[in-house]
Amino acid sequence: MSVESSLIGMLFLVFLLAKGLGWLCERVHLPSSIGAIVAGVIITNLVIGPFSLADWLGINLFSPGNEFNLTALQVFFYLGLIFLVFVIGLRVGPAAVRAVVRKGFEVAAIGVVIPVLLGVGFLLIIIGDSSVYSILFIGAALAASSLGIVTLLVHEPGLVEEAEGHLLLTAAFFEDVIAFVLLAVLIALADYGSAADPRFLFQVGLVAAFAMVFVVGFLVYGERIGQAGGPAARRFGRALRIENWSKPDGTPTDRAKGVVLGIALLVCLGAGYLASSFELAAILGTFFAGMTMSEVAARYGTDRAFDALNALFVPFFFVFIGLFLNWSLLAPVWLLAIEITVIAVAGKILAGLVHTRSMGRHRALTLGTALTSRGEAGVVIAIAATTSVGAGVISNSYASAIIVMAIATTIIGPILFYRLHRAPNRSGSAEGMPQVPGP
Repeated sequence: MSVESSLIGMLFLVFLLAKGLGWLCERVHLPSSIGAIVAGVIITNLVIGPFSLADWLGINLFSPGNEFNLTALQVFFYLGLIFLVFVIGLRVGPAAVRAVVRKGFEVAAIGVVIPVLLGVGFLLIIIGDSSVYSILFIGAALAASSLGIVTLLVHEPGLVEEAEGHLLLTAAFFEDVIAFVLLAVLIALADYGSAADPRFLFQVGLVAAFAMVFVVGFLVYGERIGQAGGPAARRFGRALRIENWSKPDGTPTDRAKGVVLGIALLVCLGAGYLASSFELAAILGTFFAGMTMSEVAARYGTDRAFDALNALFVPFFFVFIGLFLNWSLLAPVWLLAIEITVIAVAGKILAGLVHTRSMGRHRALTLGTALTSRGEAGVVIAIAATTSVGAGVISNSYASAIIVMAIATTIIGPILFYRLHRAPNRSGSAEGMPQVPGP
């Protein structure tokens, strides 16, 4: 079989399995993303005698000889993730997020502190591990939320236009910033061996400074865009000389929409690269980029163009997450994985319940379950920590357990969220939720 045939066949079969299982999940009122994750789990575990489905498709994460197809699937995974987050940023708009920034940071701070304290207590008291590397690693994984999964949860029920959805996105954004800063501290400490080393202090200071500039810049720039109103998009069009490409009624032509789509792709990828260059997740940059282009996207229909891209790439994002759940290789750490998963779920739900008085119990629970998923953030943290630090610094058992936790919470979180969000009697109404101006 030629390389071309192998690649196309792999993409076809993986996409077919993801969409088919996603459709079945929707039939039983579950998120379609769960079907795609299950597709990845089936692919990586379906072994009959000498036959392995993952090997046959050329996407076995745990054996050599699959580099080409596996690399192609990884590309689809990353594109699905960043495009998904970017299009939600396009639709939210800076005015909406500006209205919930303070509450979002409060939710994120509590959502980080409680799971991390539970995880550190588990390591010190139950496991008896006081290693600062283990504490930073477990802390980063438990602190994170999955901005990618939250964007999907917000998008599917239509929460993207509601204050509740904006609060979830903002909180997930801040939680991921904190988690990846902790990961950067871990990697720097492993590189230099001491927190007193000037090189360690410089690297950590650089990452922390960039994260602060990144967030503050996001807020300030969002403020300016929000104040600019409608003229901002028209100035953008005049600056690029595409405003003249309009129909008699003033609507942009397909040519203008195509040019803006190309610019949006460059902004999306460039912002993701910039964020990842400073040890932050690329999706944090793409979410910010989407926010800054929200008004332009509304005029030129850019978000609808990205919907077509997401229809292709997003299923591969979830399939790739499921590939990491290999029963045979992870069997020795199931007890540890279950314990960490319980801590991960309980930590975010308890953090959500802290807001019961201001939001009502039902909304507080909904908030906690929506932020439960670690998804791509947990997987990326586990892989980055084990590949970027010295051998033996991070226990392989911890890394494997975190991967299981990330996948398990990506299934558990959405199920709980959908059950709560669709409940007929939602207590608490809108009390305590910030009022959001129109984008």
